[in-house]
Amino acid sequence: AYVLPSRLAALRERWPAVRVEVLTASCGEIRERVAAGESDLGLVLEPESGPEAGAILAKARLLILGAPTHPLARGVAAADELLCCDFYMCDAGGNYHQALRQHFEAAGVPAPRMQAMGTIEGVKRGILAGGTALGLLPEHADESELRGKVLVEVRVKLALPSVVLRAVVARGALGSPVVNDLIES
Repeated sequence: AYVLPSRLAALRERWPAVRVEVLTASCGEIRERVAAGESDLGLVLEPESGPEAGAILAKARLLILGAPTHPLARGVAAADELLCCDFYMCDAGGNYHQALRQHFEAAGVPAPRMQAMGTIEGVKRGILAGGTALGLLPEHADESELRGKVLVEVRVKLALPSVVLRAVVARGALGSPVVNDLIES
């Protein structure tokens, strides 16, 4: 939703006869589709330190986000101060959950309650609905809300790991000019 639209528009202009279908799924499901030859190209957001294969296209910081009125919106919060907050994320057990769990493990405190909201927009709306909820999203998904101060970053003492956008290419699609154009963009 934040990376592909402009690149797909340029791809359609250059390759008008090519049909592009975008499917969303978990990183594991995307990798399985590519490995099975069901998709030519997969884009996944995964931990930077992960052992997974695929060309790294971009790096993104993970941000803890809150409403501007959230008590932790100012200053720097320690992991134990975050325990009273529910955390909203896109999916129930993906890489963001893993990154947040690792953050709390490194601080020596149990992870707080985490709730899947289904989409990035669901996370943002959940944060803004009030209460003490926080969200965890990649920085590129929050640029306009952060600029407009609709959402604020809750800074933490122990930095969260970054994630990378990886391109996973099916064997039969290697060398495809359309796939190469999309990856290069």
